[in-house]
Amino acid sequence: MKTKVMGLVLVAIFGLASCSSTPDGPALAVSEAENIVAENIVVLSGDASVLVEELVSAERIVATTDRGAGTPAVETVLPAGGTVDPEQILSLDPDLVLLTSRHESEDDTADILNQAGVQVASFESSNWSDIDSLLDTFTDIAQLVGEEDKADRLVEEIKAQRAEVDTAVDKTRQPRVLSLMARGGQRFFVPTSAMLNGLVEEAGGYSVNGELGAVGTVAADPEQILALQPDVILVEDFRGQGRADFADLLTNPALAEVPAITNANVAYLPQSEIGSAAGLKIVDGLKLVAASIGTFS
Repeated sequence: MKTKVMGLVLVAIFGLASCSSTPDGPALAVSEAENIVAENIVVLSGDASVLVEELVSAERIVATTDRGAGTPAVETVLPAGGTVDPEQILSLDPDLVLLTSRHESEDDTADILNQAGVQVASFESSNWSDIDSLLDTFTDIAQLVGEEDKADRLVEEIKAQRAEVDTAVDKTRQPRVLSLMARGGQRFFVPTSAMLNGLVEEAGGYSVNGELGAVGTVAADPEQILALQPDVILVEDFRGQGRADFADLLTNPALAEVPAITNANVAYLPQSEIGSAAGLKIVDGLKLVAASIGTFS
């Protein structure tokens, strides 16, 4: 088993042996528990669940986050985005819990589970920012569940598919691309660290979201969109609501002189295909983004 974990913080309170750090990622707390192959896995991250399911059978997953139709048949399905009850998780007797730390509540849950002697792997949002980080995270998870050989084979397949796309992408044009998303009736610029913007850059586009100079989600408004002057607008189509969510904003007369609006270069892309939830099908998302911004031949 590899000892370097990139972009992953692994902590086990009991049996803590040593800590190390690498130039590629954060410090790693190495414990005696690290060598235990997880058989009762709880996944509190929709991003991670897609990857775990590529590696292990559903029988080894005792609980996972609800992903709608894509949710596997497991013992316990937890509501997406809901508050996690650590006592409920402990009642499932897990030997590994995976979560993505986006809010203080996730950190609190990790602390409680650690104190109970449960191995916890806590990921950051940056673990899903582009294809490279996704593949690194996939390899990290494979180490934790004892499926390194399977992961290595799958990663090589992804790299081959990616190389084919790369040869078909025109990276000389670099259209200015703006990405938008909506959640709970509110509209935002897609955060610069999100997978969609990573795909835009790999597909030969220039993500103007970075010009906002903001970290995290920022509310989208016509004035900022006008100032960014995108050639293409990509709307993350979340559960088929993308067109409805942005209908009034993108038809606002104030945006009439935005090149993407003038030339009707607005595309609605399924979040399940161009976000971290795509998992190992992310190269299909790369092709979709390249075709949508006009760089795929």
